[in-house]
Amino acid sequence: MTPETGHPRAELHELLDDRLDGEARARIERHLDTCPACRLERDTLLRLREGLREAVRATAAPPELADRVRAALDAEDSATPMHGSERRRRSRRAVLTIGAVAASAILFVVLFDGRGSSLPSTVARDFTRYQAGDLTLEVTSSSAEAIQAFFEARVTFAPRVFDLGMMGYTLVGGRLHDLTGRPSALFVYRNGLGRALICQMFPGRTEELSGATELRDQNGIRFHIYRQNGQTLVFWQEAGVVCVLVSDLPAEDVIQLAFTKAMKPNAATGADGITPTAR
Repeated sequence: MTPETGHPRAELHELLDDRLDGEARARIERHLDTCPACRLERDTLLRLREGLREAVRATAAPPELADRVRAALDAEDSATPMHGSERRRRSRRAVLTIGAVAASAILFVVLFDGRGSSLPSTVARDFTRYQAGDLTLEVTSSSAEAIQAFFEARVTFAPRVFDLGMMGYTLVGGRLHDLTGRPSALFVYRNGLGRALICQMFPGRTEELSGATELRDQNGIRFHIYRQNGQTLVFWQEAGVVCVLVSDLPAEDVIQLAFTKAMKPNAATGADGITPTAR
């Protein structure tokens, strides 16, 4: 953080690049939870990166670019007489030029195509933060209807709070969360042994995801399953909302819960276009 302001402006870039260690990341995220100015700055940076991502996708470099650079250099070399030292210098220039093309391509991939792979890591980190007491709930209730009403008053998309009572999970509460620069409805359950299960719902598309451990299709819905650091994460799509369950419970328990509660897009929106409040 800058000594003059106490705001982590320089570290926001490192946070978005996923270059902070666990302690530093937790410190910055705690600051963001309480500082609207830094949240605004982070969101602005995220929007800028998203705009650059779209621009890169729209103007992707042609795959033959390196060949064209090589051909242009060869044409220049053949048109101009060269001594041995000059030829070696131009050969080095060719290597550096082609290397720069490759490095630029790698840089664009790292900067602009990392969002899909970072989502599961961020969701997993949120679960760890909640378990450690670093991620607090804004409302506590065992009523799915009460938590649903809390979200409906605060978000423009349509999350769907599950009632998992018959499966042995009690709703604990929820919070309006920030997930990689987008609003997320986060709510928490615990089973009879006190083990936590977290659901997040946020605007987006599962097409953003990459690197899933496993893909499964069930009842016409595709589930993207990740296993990392002892946690299981299951993502699926409901209309324009992405849903994810995450827990350190046995993997198959989490997967089967997702299978049970997921709804097809037409069912999720209902015949009248209104999302059911709970199920």
